[in-house]
Amino acid sequence: MWNQNSYHWEEKSVNDWAEQTLKKLLSNYTYDWNEAHLFVAEVKTFKGESGVSIRKGKKLVTYDYEIRLQWKIEMKDPQGEVYAKTSGYYEFPELSNEEADNWECRVTMGHDEEGIQKMLEQLIRSFVPKDLKDKIKKEFVQELEKK
Repeated sequence: MWNQNSYHWEEKSVNDWAEQTLKKLLSNYTYDWNEAHLFVAEVKTFKGESGVSIRKGKKLVTYDYEIRLQWKIEMKDPQGEVYAKTSGYYEFPELSNEEADNWECRVTMGHDEEGIQKMLEQLIRSFVPKDLKDKIKKEFVQELEKK
């Protein structure tokens, strides 16, 4: 019997599942705060890979991605009409299992005609990156670990 007691190195590619799952999670991401509705408009950069290996009976889950997301914010009045909007980018230069507790999220703000970025700075720079990281850990990393 091959790999009895899972002693020898065995690797399972989960790249297709991982790419589809992570891209879908990122593409569908939204965050609402008061009148502000932030959403990922586009996954601009998505490079990397994931793998699940077994060696000496221990499961090793690895992933390493470089991701760049374009986000947009629309401010809506109580009737749902957009009265201001802005956009920018979130960049994760290294989203990996080795840095899971310390993922860097770079924030770039784009054009701001209505001047709402200053008002929404805490949302853009703090609330959303933290929530996005938590969502990736919960909906991607935990599912990957089950593979």
